[in-house]
Amino acid sequence: MIIGLSGGSGSGKSTVCLELEKYGCVIVDADKIYKDLTLPGKDLVLKIRELFGAECAPAPDYALDRRYLSSIVFSDKDKLIQLNELTHKEVVKEIHRRINDNKGKNIILDVPLLYESGLDKECDEIWAVVADLETRVNRLLVRDGISREEIEKRIASQISDEERIAKSNLVIYNDTISDTQEQIKTIAKERLN
Repeated sequence: MIIGLSGGSGSGKSTVCLELEKYGCVIVDADKIYKDLTLPGKDLVLKIRELFGAECAPAPDYALDRRYLSSIVFSDKDKLIQLNELTHKEVVKEIHRRINDNKGKNIILDVPLLYESGLDKECDEIWAVVADLETRVNRLLVRDGISREEIEKRIASQISDEERIAKSNLVIYNDTISDTQEQIKTIAKERLN
């Protein structure tokens, strides 16, 4: 079964994935794939640099300055669309390779832009991961070390939890780790074969 995991920034999809992995699920993490494809000097980094300027990946090592790039794309919807168009094709190609390599297993697609990429159409089920806004903001403050204003811009650029829930077969409420673990335990018994 292919399960698409949908959740906004700070919802805790990574935590949910770690729990699902304990039940034998194969995790296909689009963010990790993106990070691998954007290692210093990789072709995708050079294309991003060309599109958004040398400051995104300064010489001599051409390492992607993710914080700088985020500050550009999360404050300008058109630039976010440009970045997504550039990167999605390569990420989706690698996701398809990993799905094919794991046929017959329960595969979790951890894709931040699941609907926007069209990968939701390849899933047998969609599971939404949600958490209250303040929990999400606090997680991002700790994890990313960016300002509250930047976090709010990032969250505002994504679909709402209400819309996410409406499009999902199942909802995982990820406000505390113990509650999340209990939910995953129940889900694994009921839905994962």
